[in-house]
Amino acid sequence: MEKVEAVRLALAELGDVSVAVLVRHIRERHGVAVDLKFVPVFRAMFRDKEPRVAFLRGRAISTAAAATSDDSSSPAMGEDRS
Repeated sequence: MEKVEAVRLALAELGDVSVAVLVRHIRERHGVAVDLKFVPVFRAMFRDKEPRVAFLRGRAISTAAAATSDDSSSPAMGEDRS
């Protein structure tokens, strides 16, 4: 398991805890040694990525909804709406 993935999983499991608690949990649970100085960098990386992912997810949902509503209002193949 990569260090980044181990930190991501530990943050999901534990939430907002101290760096020391997080590093100890990662070492005990995942068997990965993470240096204390890298945890804030990983946290910032995940925090920066969250709004982007949420935006893209919302955009995909609205695009899918628009496509669904467009499909229902358009005539079926071979159907004449005159």
